[in-house]
Amino acid sequence: MKKLGPREALVDVLGEAIDVPRPLLDIVSAPPQRWSVVPSPKNPARFPGGITEYAVCPNCRERVPLTVRPPAMRCRHCNEMFDVAWEEKYFQGA
Repeated sequence: MKKLGPREALVDVLGEAIDVPRPLLDIVSAPPQRWSVVPSPKNPARFPGGITEYAVCPNCRERVPLTVRPPAMRCRHCNEMFDVAWEEKYFQGA
């Protein structure tokens, strides 16, 4: 996150600064303890390189493309094992 305002946050997405409405963000003070899943964008044409759904390691922040939905994964970078946060609210209704 580059900047946090009262109604929007400026976040870095692939090196580009994007304004995101604050209600869409879950801002926490403690880092996650499970793999965070980033869904595929609704408009993939806006993102170069064929962005697909991927997971972010809670320990080292390594990003891993997802082709299946495992309950837990071992990070190929730090070798730690963590559960995957599939039940996060942004997946409800998906």
